[in-house]
Order: sequence, then C-alpha cells, then structure tokens
Amino acid sequence: MTDSSVSNLTVTAAAARIARRVTGSDELVGACLDRIVALEPRVHAWTCLDRERALEQASKADGQRKEGKGVPRSAARDRCDGLTLPRGE
Repeated sequence: MTDSSVSNLTVTAAAARIARRVTGSDELVGACLDRIVALEPRVHAWTCLDRERALEQASKADGQRKEGKGVPRSAARDRCDGLTLPRGE
C-alpha cells in the first residue's frame, strides 16, 4: 500500500491494519503528515504541527505493541498543547 493510500484509510481500517501488523503507526502517521503538508496551503486547517513529536509518539506506540501491550488508544485533538506548542491566537 502506498503512503497516499494509507493516509486515505478510515480510522477503523487503519486500526485494523495496525492491529494485524500490516501497517505501522509510524507509517500511517508519516503518510498523514505528508498529506497535511501537501494540503495545508489550500485548507489552512492547522495553527501548529509538530511532525517530530507525532512520529516519536507513533514509534513509541509501535514499540509498545511489539511488547504485547496491544493497540494504543488515543484521541485526536483539535488544539495545541499550550505548554509545548505555539497557540494560534
């Protein structure tokens, strides 16, 4: 599966691929970040984007899964953490 098609998966399909170890969290997050960067000039949806932190967390999730801890659950947030990222005013 190409990066662009990975970023087009539904959440359910992405979670299933990650659980089956067909796709890694780092692959999915990287593809989604690439798509955000490509589309952002047209949609202006992000006030901040921390690629390094997102990829770090994805890699950590993959490591936890390899240790047998299952698929991590997390929630997408539509705002930045004011302590670590700039706030859009």
